Amino acid sequence: VGEIDLASLQQCTEVMGNLRGHLINYDTEAMAIFETLKSLPIAKMYQPQFKKLQILLNNYDFEKALEQVDEISDIFSKETT
Repeated sequence: VGEIDLASLQQCTEVMGNLRGHLINYDTEAMAIFETLKSLPIAKMYQPQFKKLQILLNNYDFEKALEQVDEISDIFSKETT
């Protein structure tokens, strides 16, 4: 993993928090939020994790997608400590 830009990480974390809220409510708006999320530069650094999340969203498996968002958040937490 390359060097992490903390501003990008913060932006990504904010968008993921928004995504998380929509997933909890089984809101299909989560799909549009994911498109924003995957367009962020930091998403390229975590492509396997975001690809898995995209597959789950495409299958409308919002519960597992929520778990994946939490896993990605955990990775981000470890990267910044």
